[in-house]
Amino acid sequence: MISRTECEKVLHDTLGKGRRRHSLCVAEQAVRLARRYGADPEQAEIAGLLHDVAKEFSIEQKQRLLREFGVYLDDVT
Repeated sequence: MISRTECEKVLHDTLGKGRRRHSLCVAEQAVRLARRYGADPEQAEIAGLLHDVAKEFSIEQKQRLLREFGVYLDDVT
């Protein structure tokens, strides 16, 4: 699993300051909720940190990633 330090580097490299701060706040809340409901706080934190990681990618970057991971969109998706 990716570490928090690695996530923070990814956030720094891909997101603007405002969205980075938002992702950190989401991660904090995700940890609180995980503890409350018996989920894994570490996994929740990582999910919170990375939930918007591609938000500021260009359309071209997103399309490249879709192709790279074998995701094909159609009219339904």
